Amino acid sequence: MIFWYRYCLQFGRKLGSLPTGITRMDGLIAPDVQTSLAKQQRTRAQMRRTASSTDNGYKAPFFILFFIIAFWLPTQLGAQGYYHWNTADKNKLWVTEINPAIVSFQNTEISVGLKLFHVGFLQGNSFGLRESRINISAPYYLPFEIGVGMDIRHFTAGIYSEISSALLISKEIYPKFSIGAKVALDHRGFSKDEFNIVDEDDPLINSGLSVNALNLGLGAYWTPGKFRLGMGVDHLNTPNVGLISTSVYPKEVSGAIGYQLGMFTPTLLVHDNGIEIKYGFSVAYEKSNIGRLRLGYERTMPVKMEASINLTKKSQLHYGMDFPNEGTSGASYGTQEFVYSQILAKKPVIGQPEILFSTKKLDIIYETQVRVLAPDIKAADLQNSGELMGQYFTPIGHKDDLLFVKAGALSRFETDEIRQKRHLRIIRSIGQNIYQNPTSKVVIWADKRTLEDAKEIKYLLESKARLTAENINIAKIKKQTAFDLAGFEPGRKMVKRSKPRLSKERLLVHFRVSSRTRKTNGWQFVIKDSYGKPVRIFSGKGSLPKSLVWDWQDMDGHTATAGVYTGFLTVKADGNVERNARSADLPVYNIKRTVTMKFKREAEINLTKKQNQDSEILDAE
Repeated sequence: MIFWYRYCLQFGRKLGSLPTGITRMDGLIAPDVQTSLAKQQRTRAQMRRTASSTDNGYKAPFFILFFIIAFWLPTQLGAQGYYHWNTADKNKLWVTEINPAIVSFQNTEISVGLKLFHVGFLQGNSFGLRESRINISAPYYLPFEIGVGMDIRHFTAGIYSEISSALLISKEIYPKFSIGAKVALDHRGFSKDEFNIVDEDDPLINSGLSVNALNLGLGAYWTPGKFRLGMGVDHLNTPNVGLISTSVYPKEVSGAIGYQLGMFTPTLLVHDNGIEIKYGFSVAYEKSNIGRLRLGYERTMPVKMEASINLTKKSQLHYGMDFPNEGTSGASYGTQEFVYSQILAKKPVIGQPEILFSTKKLDIIYETQVRVLAPDIKAADLQNSGELMGQYFTPIGHKDDLLFVKAGALSRFETDEIRQKRHLRIIRSIGQNIYQNPTSKVVIWADKRTLEDAKEIKYLLESKARLTAENINIAKIKKQTAFDLAGFEPGRKMVKRSKPRLSKERLLVHFRVSSRTRKTNGWQFVIKDSYGKPVRIFSGKGSLPKSLVWDWQDMDGHTATAGVYTGFLTVKADGNVERNARSADLPVYNIKRTVTMKFKREAEINLTKKQNQDSEILDAE
């Protein structure tokens, strides 16, 4: 829009002077236009002298008026916008068209506006310059928190019209930092019926990029602290200088940096239109419950003032004016813009969080093993018996409510009678344990060779020991671990104390919220002991994680001691919203356990003449 507004001004000010990439208009000048241009040429010098002499005169009153309004009226200059170069103001009208990254920081809203251009170089305003526009932002409905928007603009100047439709995509990739992209289709052209002579070879009438063009754009937006930074690139897919044969727009780059000082936000602006770099500034004053005021100025462009008033909590009415200055007063009387905005849904705020733990308690187990070996048994006999497993000597074999049995014959010379006695001994031992602890479960370790024996043991346990099938499992024997036979000495009782171990290696903390969004302005999760002293602190920015892991270590790297621990979660969101949650108490117990491993010889059983007494079975209690 800036480009064609600039074109219309130049068209009236200089016959045959066209924007970059357009070199001629021969045969396209209407008679009434020629008459108006002649009059304009005769008065141009006088109008420039008048503009030059009055320019300095009205700058100071504008600034005085602005600050009087800002301080004395309960209104607000919330958007720092000047034209639409200000890429650092999320409240500026139509800002997403030049910086699509801002969509992620807006509400779900729709804006409809009309802009009138009051040109001064043609009598009766023959061109009838006006622009209609609609803009939609919907940042919270697509998956992965991708924002989407739409901008449709229709500019008409009587003999010329332009339509641009843009799809806007935005994603907040880091807290308070987002990137965006724009894909637009531009259609522009002249009405042949308004000209006496038409050159069919003219690129402005003939089909091509001068009539229909793809417009790609990019944007970035960042709000660290009180700073506001934005950048937008328009016509990214076109060269910096338009081509005569295609008459395309040049690439445009806009940037802005602002700093919020209470209710004021001054902003510096820069714009590169592919030909020259221009600078400007804007000042905004905002009082969110009433409205906004904004002022922008740049040397060769109009002075722009805008006002916004809140009709309701979700609707606004905007009015803007452009005042001609040194660069435009010779051809324009300024512009007026009327816009209505309706918020369909405000930015969602994270709901009340809930803290859930993966376990209701933690046991710190201090285990003492008592090892007793009969006088007539050596440690080597245990190693070669075939009845033991390395897992028996590790904490995995000492779990609560679990009874472990190894399936398979103890000797390749085992007879049916010995197998029956082995099975009965297993059933008797397990039955005694089940009587003392009815909730115990049995795990039968087996491999391919001993699988059938494991199935037979399971059947006997179900039928003789009255165990249900759900409480009996056959597990594959894992790789044997080395036997820890330290302390087993014939005829002696040895005590071995193991290092403390945790019943759960880690605690999984789940954060459940009652809303779709998990975005925050910062969160902190503190685990405190029963005295209220912080033991571990987790914090972050951006989205609240679904879960985190506590390894039971405090801030000094020490394992948590016995006691009661409680989690406290604090979440900060937009609009000074703060959510707090408290978890259920998590008790940590010190468990002292004594495991007695006692080995003795069972009554002698003769298997064959060849085996004799070497085939005796060891009995472990």
